[in-house]
Amino acid sequence: MLRLFAIGLIVTFGSGNVALGFGADGHEAVCEVAYRELTPKVKAEVDRLIALDYHDRVKTFRDSCVWPDFVGPIQKARKPEHYINIPRKWESIWRQKCHGADTCLFTGIATDIETLSSEFASDAEKLLALKFLGH
Repeated sequence: MLRLFAIGLIVTFGSGNVALGFGADGHEAVCEVAYRELTPKVKAEVDRLIALDYHDRVKTFRDSCVWPDFVGPIQKARKPEHYINIPRKWESIWRQKCHGADTCLFTGIATDIETLSSEFASDAEKLLALKFLGH
């Protein structure tokens, strides 16, 4: 479900001729739509993880989707996974390659989904992955 959602976002918002940043409102709106589409079981897990967050500005999943823009050291460490530079062709997006880079948006999404799916990841690791995946 998360993988399908992530691919849908990339195709929908990444297929235009001009790349525009979402801004806080855009991130929050996309995450709100995503949250509403979750199954009750997944929604309960998202709520459980978000409740563990200690940041004042993160009270809901919607809030968490903006959080990566406000955490310098963590965001800088994941900067290559925040975007992808590819030709604006459907086939390029569909192939999910980083085009000359070791990491990009696609590897970041895969890593976050793997962390969220892992029975060995801690709640803190899952929370961080959830916030970056939402972003």
